[in-house]
Order: sequence, then C-alpha cells, then structure tokens
Amino acid sequence: MNYATEMKQYSTMKCTVNKYLSKYVTKESRAIVIDAETLLSSTALVKGGAIPWHVHVINYDKDIVNHAIVRGHIHSEAGVSTKVLPTFKGTFDIIYLDYCGNPEATNSGYSPSLDLAYCADRLRENGLLLVTFSRRTSDAIEKANEMIPHSMTLVKEVQYRETVPMYMMIMTKGSSKVREYRDTFNGMYRERKRTSVKRKRESVSYGEKIRKVKTKLPTVHGLIEVKYKMTNGTFRWFKAIVDGKGANKLKVTWVDKDEKESFCTTDTIKVKQSTWRYVHDGDERYPYKLNEAELKQIKSGKPLF
Repeated sequence: MNYATEMKQYSTMKCTVNKYLSKYVTKESRAIVIDAETLLSSTALVKGGAIPWHVHVINYDKDIVNHAIVRGHIHSEAGVSTKVLPTFKGTFDIIYLDYCGNPEATNSGYSPSLDLAYCADRLRENGLLLVTFSRRTSDAIEKANEMIPHSMTLVKEVQYRETVPMYMMIMTKGSSKVREYRDTFNGMYRERKRTSVKRKRESVSYGEKIRKVKTKLPTVHGLIEVKYKMTNGTFRWFKAIVDGKGANKLKVTWVDKDEKESFCTTDTIKVKQSTWRYVHDGDERYPYKLNEAELKQIKSGKPLF
C-alpha cells in the first residue's frame, strides 16, 4: 500500500463519503466506483445493503480488480475509466469517480469530461454522482465545473486536502432531492470532523508494508496470499487458507502449490518472517465469510465467482 492510499484510508473526507454512499444504497441499487486497493468504497456500499455483484469496481491495477472480483464484484474491470465505463451495461443509482488526477484529459485516453457525459446518460433519476479531482493544476475547480452535464444538478462542492489539495463535486440527476442530499452530507461531514481521532494502525506484514488492519493475524477460514522467493530468484504470491493460528504462526492449506519449492511442504507460516496480505477475510468486517462449500471449492482450485 502506498503512502497516499494509506492516508486516504483514514481521511475525514474518505470516511464521510463512504458513510454517505452507504446511506443511499439498497439491495436493488447498482453502482460504479473507482476504488483503491483497500476497496473501502465498494465495501461500504455492500455494508449499506448493495448486492456485491451490483457494484462495479474500476482500477488500472489488475491485481486490485481481481481482489474486487473475489469479493463478489464480478463485473469489475481493469483499465482507464474512460475506456472501461462504456463497457458497463444498464443504468446506475450511484457512481463515485474517485480520481487521483486533475480535471484534464491525458494521452493515456483518460478524459473526465467524457466520463461525466457517460455517467449523466446512465444515471437514474435522483441518482448520485460523486467526483474527486486533484487541484494540482491552474483553474482546477473552474475546469471541473465546466464539465457538469446539463442534465445534472450540483448538490455540494468541497475543497480539502489529503496528500495534495483536492476538490469534490456531488451531483444528482434531477432537482427534487438536492436539499436532502446536501444537508445529509453536511451533517455527516461535521460529525466526522468532530469525532475524528488518530487511530493506532498495525501492519499485517513485517517484510514489507502491504495492508493496515486492526489485527496482526487474519481470522480462521480467511484467504491470504504469501510472498516467497522462488529458487530462480523471482518473487511470487501463493494463496493459502488459514486453518488455525497461534502466537505469530498460521496453520494453512496451500491453494497454489509448486512442489519444487520447499515451503509448500510445510503447513505453517511464521508471521514475522513472512510477507502476506489479505485476499478474502473470514471476519465479519468483510461482506462474506467462507463456508465449508466455498473452502472445498477454493481448495479444489476453482474460483469462487
């Protein structure tokens, strides 16, 4: 996890937005989010009531998208948002474009103005569209405002700072719920700022910083990946299911195996001497808990979804 992602994980704005999204989602809702490796926004939507396969995750990193698919977001796609968005079919209730870049098109095919035009066309009546931009360019706010489609109404705009100066617009299709949407966000934002405290964070990895969570050990039945150096000198991630845990040790069943590698002959991982990360946690903090059928399916080498 890079520094910017780690900062956003605990930011007042990010936490407020995720709470805000979860308030306006139901089991019938369909959503699109540009999500980070932590998958906080897609997780918030599911906790709010969304069905996982109704939440479409976008990220340019294929590994992050694969993790989203494991979580049940089976329609997720890797790539630049401007190229990915047109591949999604149907209409949506919530779209959250959490850009890292500024509101200017790039040679890579990224065009936020085209993205917003697509979103306006596919957003349902009274649907919500949230967009964040970096302000690291001249007239960033004015450029962002000029992109607002004619069918959309600006509900709220916020200037804030994480690792860099940022700007967010909340928009809706229609005008009947503008006041409600604005007042709800303002209330949540004020409350979050009042109660915001520094949180102690512990790393699940000692070899390199991968993921920050509340516990050093995953739960039983969690699916993890362990990084090992191969005999040819390259590094590779191997999936394993946690069958038990002790003091700084994990008892696992390997999902990925390479019989040529010595570590596959043992079923114990020494946590402090290993680099590992969550793929799918058995904890209630995540939307799914692996049951016996799923454990059997994973151990047989078949994907969950």
